[in-house]
Amino acid sequence: MSVTIHGHPMSTWTRTARMALLERGVDHAVQMPAFGQPEHARVHPFRKMPALETSDGLLRFESLAIGAWADAMGAGVRLLPDAPEARSAVLQWYSAAVDYLYRPVVHGSDDAARDAGLDALDAAYTGRTFLVGDGPTLADLAIVPMLAWHAREQEGAARLAARPALVRVLRWWQGRPSFVATAA
Repeated sequence: MSVTIHGHPMSTWTRTARMALLERGVDHAVQMPAFGQPEHARVHPFRKMPALETSDGLLRFESLAIGAWADAMGAGVRLLPDAPEARSAVLQWYSAAVDYLYRPVVHGSDDAARDAGLDALDAAYTGRTFLVGDGPTLADLAIVPMLAWHAREQEGAARLAARPALVRVLRWWQGRPSFVATAA
C-alpha cells in the first residue's frame, strides 16, 4: 500500500502528519494540494491540509486523524498511549495546540495569547523532554513544528530563548530523524 500526504511542505500541520508517519515507520510521498480545484475537495472536504490518501482508497484529513491512523498502522514509537490518563493528556495538549497555540504562535495574531501559550508550554516542558510520558506523542508532534516555525525569525527566536525548556526541547527534536526529514 502506498501513502500520500496532500499538503504544503512548509505547513506546520503537514509537518505534524508527516512526522507521525515517520515516527511510526510509514513511508509516504508528499503532494501539493491543487488549491481551489475539485481535486483538493476530493481529498479534504474543507479544502485545507493535510490529507492522507492510500492506494487502497482510504482518505483521512486533519493531522490528528492522520496521526491516529499512523499510530494504528505503523511500528515504532507509540504516539497515542493506551492508558486512559496518558491518552487523555495527549489529546488535551493536542487540542490546546489547535485551539490556543496555532494562531498566536504561527501567525502572530495575538501577542498576549502567544506569550501566555509559550509560557504554559515552557512550564509544561520544564524538567521533561515530552509533554506526556517518556517518548514522543502526537501532542509533541503538534507543538514542536509550531515552535520551529516561530523560531525562524529573529524575534521569535528571541522569545523562545527566554524560555529555556522550549529551547532544550527544540534542540532535542532538531536531532530527531522525523524532524530533520520534514524540514522545509
